[in-house]
Amino acid sequence: MFPFASQLDQAAFYVVYVGWILSLILERVIIFRSGQSATRVRRDRGSLLIIYGSIFISITIAFYFAQSRVWILPDWAFYLGIVMMLLGIFVREWAVVTLRRYFSYSVRVRKDHKVVQNGPYRVVRHPAYTGTMLTIIGIGFALRTWAGVLVLAVLFTLAFAYRVKVEEKLLTGELGDDYLQYMKRTKRLIPFIL
Repeated sequence: MFPFASQLDQAAFYVVYVGWILSLILERVIIFRSGQSATRVRRDRGSLLIIYGSIFISITIAFYFAQSRVWILPDWAFYLGIVMMLLGIFVREWAVVTLRRYFSYSVRVRKDHKVVQNGPYRVVRHPAYTGTMLTIIGIGFALRTWAGVLVLAVLFTLAFAYRVKVEEKLLTGELGDDYLQYMKRTKRLIPFIL
């Protein structure tokens, strides 16, 4: 049994969790309807597989820790987690809608690719990853397990640090000075901090 304070909390968690999964399906619809130009360069270097694997493994471990009641957090952590999950879903979908046809699950540059600097991209270079980070770590808080939060945060950090390195190397190489100037004005994931 998961450490939810009530059945209402449990229902709220699963509604938001399923909402997150549905939002990922919505992304695909947004991308498909936006149309995509031909790919000029693709250099994913296995980062997509690493991300999918890290998310699946870390969430599975977090659920196990929650069910086993390992290092349980107080009730307030649930509400923090739900807010983080909802905010993360919003930020990620905002990023996808802003990029539209330039958004891709694998690291690639389109033939007509330009540096997007509006919406959430005004303050961070990878807001979709920021949104994912909020959602993933929020799951750990909502499950009320410090052990789960730590596993989710560590695996997320390792997987997405690699992804960002691969992506920024490709973007600086292909988009040149435009992307380098953009990098000077923005942070990677957390506005004004990181």
